Amino acid sequence: MRLLKSKVSKLAAAAVAVAAIGVVGGPYVYIHFINKKAPPPLSFDALDTVVVDSGAPTADPPATDPASTADTAASTTGAFTLAGIWSVAQPSTAGYRVKEVLFGQSTEGVGRTTDVTGSITIDNNAITEGSISVDLTTLKSDQDRRDGQVQNRLLQTGQFPTAMFTVRSPAALPDVPAVGATATLDLAGTLNLHGVEKEVIIPLLVKRTEAGFALTGSTTIAFADYKIEDPSNPAVKTEDHGLLELAMTFAKS
Repeated sequence: MRLLKSKVSKLAAAAVAVAAIGVVGGPYVYIHFINKKAPPPLSFDALDTVVVDSGAPTADPPATDPASTADTAASTTGAFTLAGIWSVAQPSTAGYRVKEVLFGQSTEGVGRTTDVTGSITIDNNAITEGSISVDLTTLKSDQDRRDGQVQNRLLQTGQFPTAMFTVRSPAALPDVPAVGATATLDLAGTLNLHGVEKEVIIPLLVKRTEAGFALTGSTTIAFADYKIEDPSNPAVKTEDHGLLELAMTFAKS
């Protein structure tokens, strides 16, 4: 009898150990060996990629570079000038990045869309007005379940389908740099997200192209500020904020 009890105790201990391994080891294996690694932050490199259903960019460069073909006259018939109206061109991408913890294992949730539109006006070497709109209904990550949560419970895109940034005050641009050179810019404006408007400043990196320019950058979004429900659930815990990421090319209108 004592021997039987000993075997039962050992079996019970083994069962607990297996369960523990399943709770901790299972998510570890899933995150580190099965789940696709989150794509890197948006940058100028991302402008040569497209967003696919996996949520990770897949190299698919366009047949021609929009930034080098748009407004060809400006680069071939005269000196380059920033003055004028510039429209968002493709490739352009916007999205979110949120840190997640799945049963003690850290990962990131990333969703993106190329449905970015809008324009800005440049006068006297400064961005004086403009607005950028992002279609949130087309945001995609590598997980359908996450997409459902983002679309339906968090952003409620059926009611608030777009996010819009509107320039609030002029932002001086650095002297026109050489093609390929970069400079920094802090752009102040109003972000309308989930039906809430907030004043934000987006730190941007500006890159001169053959006939235009590109912008990339990110800003922190506190969910409570925009009345977005806590994304956490019993399986996944998230931080109370995320990043809004942008990478856009512009062509003269």
